[in-house]
Amino acid sequence: AARDGKASRPSLVQDLLIGDDESGGDSSFGTVSAIMVDDEDNIIAFDRKNTCFKIFDKNGRFVRRFGRNGQGPGEIQTVIGVALVGGKDIVVVDTGNSRLSVFSKDGACIKMLHLDKVTPYSIVMDGQGHIYGSALSFGKEVLLKLVKFGSDLSPEVTLATLKMPPENALPPPELTERYYYYAAQDGTFVWASNFLYALNVVNAEGKTTLIIECDAKPEKLTRAWLIRQLKKQYPDRPVPEALEIPAHFPKNLPFFNAIFGDDEGRLFVRTLTGGTAGRTNYDVFDSSGTYIARFDIPEGEDITAVKNGHAYVLIKENEAGNPVIKRYKISVK
Repeated sequence: AARDGKASRPSLVQDLLIGDDESGGDSSFGTVSAIMVDDEDNIIAFDRKNTCFKIFDKNGRFVRRFGRNGQGPGEIQTVIGVALVGGKDIVVVDTGNSRLSVFSKDGACIKMLHLDKVTPYSIVMDGQGHIYGSALSFGKEVLLKLVKFGSDLSPEVTLATLKMPPENALPPPELTERYYYYAAQDGTFVWASNFLYALNVVNAEGKTTLIIECDAKPEKLTRAWLIRQLKKQYPDRPVPEALEIPAHFPKNLPFFNAIFGDDEGRLFVRTLTGGTAGRTNYDVFDSSGTYIARFDIPEGEDITAVKNGHAYVLIKENEAGNPVIKRYKISVK
């Protein structure tokens, strides 16, 4: 797929903001680590700090909250992944309680499964109840596997495997090779390595039906990039004058750090190459794999879902230091 300037540039208009209430009420958050949108366009946010889910209707009005920290039935502790199944039920991978729990939108715990040999993280789920997630395998080598699990959490298929570097030669997370992926309601699954801009489209039967290869060129990892990252992460610390790029770091930056789709079969890729400083870039592909658009939004805003012509954005910290959820009306021609 070529990015040749002929693609359209979508228009985005903000139409909702949740979380800017600084009174500490139901419409504010501690930390938001996940946003989902159900089949009625309700917005479901997981507040990691307060160990609870908060649900808002499509107009941003608070509906309910549920979940609490604990070890009892329906309680949660250490959440490393959440997903929505069938547009209504919420799946939680809870390593603190070593289980996977399924909640209804009303907050009732309707299913619990013990995490036995494999713990999936960064999970997504298709409309048929299949769970996809990354899982580490430890032996003579540490392997990162991309696994399709059944609804009972039994591993069904290993789709891809990466050999991980030794712990003493592991780059920081933003420079480590990993898988990003998206599962659609019809059973379609899309995955790719962040260091190879090739999106693998797999149908519900597990057959690869399309590989979308983008002609993006990798950007070299530079000392200037490392300095910018250090200043972002540690603004109060001086940057060492003798800072050099460690030998075990990759030579180039990864291409992207998110893949997701909308309800019209389009794919969105949050890219890390090209674009304007201070902006986050997105490539858009149609259901046939044709590149159709590129757009950007302010850095610090991460689109996590697109549905019914709206982009749902997580802002981990606004100007006041609070997490907020923003929604844009998006028009892709």
